Amino acid sequence: MKAFSSILILLFAIFSLCLAEQRPDRFPDQDEVDKDNYEAVTLAAAQKGVRLEHGKRYAFREKWAPVYGEYRCLPDYSHVRLIVGQFFNNPTRSGRQAFSGKAFEMISDEAETKLGQTPVGGTVESQVTEKWWANHYFNYKKKEWVHVSKDNKYEYLGETTATDAYIENQGLKYARDHPSYNIVWNNCMVYTNEDKWIGSYLTFTDAQPSRWRIDRKLAENEDLATESDVKECMMPSEARGIFVCSNIDVPAQENVVKIQMQIPYFNTAFKSRQARARQADPEMRAASQREVSALDYLTKAGCSSTPKLFAWKHETQGNDDWVPGGYIDYILWRNSPEKPLVTGLAA
Repeated sequence: MKAFSSILILLFAIFSLCLAEQRPDRFPDQDEVDKDNYEAVTLAAAQKGVRLEHGKRYAFREKWAPVYGEYRCLPDYSHVRLIVGQFFNNPTRSGRQAFSGKAFEMISDEAETKLGQTPVGGTVESQVTEKWWANHYFNYKKKEWVHVSKDNKYEYLGETTATDAYIENQGLKYARDHPSYNIVWNNCMVYTNEDKWIGSYLTFTDAQPSRWRIDRKLAENEDLATESDVKECMMPSEARGIFVCSNIDVPAQENVVKIQMQIPYFNTAFKSRQARARQADPEMRAASQREVSALDYLTKAGCSSTPKLFAWKHETQGNDDWVPGGYIDYILWRNSPEKPLVTGLAA
């Protein structure tokens, strides 16, 4: 009988340990989760002057705060996630006040990166977290839910009727179409449509003044160089992107714009704004100058096998950009209806 009792006690102890062990697919306290989620989403909506309605689906942007108070989207540290779920607001004793949602994000798989370093390489992947808890994440090493050291920032995006499956498929499609992860053109912020380039406006004031809206990306690339590479070997630390843009004043006209911009030296993307500004090269790249000169010559000569130069400009980056004071060059090509859009990424 004693042996039987001992077995029962042992089984009960094991069962209790199993219940106590936290898991990523189960919350330790659903009431606490409901409270935190409800407060986070109602506050974010209130900041936009919106009052959430019971039973409806809403979308939010969640930003994890990195060092220096700047929201940067890099693997293993500063995440930007799309949060979508259903809102509940039934304050009765048997009711529920909560927001039950999932988290969607783009990640870099197998990138050569460590905490506080710039990612190199890696393949874009779509990741879905089934259980979302505001200002918390599951620490697999500790095997427990952990509160973030600094509260996340939540932004209201609006009501949505999109299903979880549809959103996930959109992320998978993007990952297939844009497989290479980089810090400027293609990072985890794309899942929330927070892309400073798409939908932005460009104005050219040279020989042919014009205004353009960037509509979609065709290609992107980057070269991450160390400080010694840049200073001793004259290698650029640079990101390049090619986009389709439309004329604001002549909507039917589409051209192609190539954007080249300085990015921080390898493993310095987490440095302070002041430290990154000290890397700034404000001059237009010699390669860009040669490209503009060549395109200008070939365009005037009537060459039909190269892009036709429409406009170009050189600017320096602002205080909130990757390298404050660093160069950013724009070259606008004329898109010919008879030829496919150019997608080359010449240095």
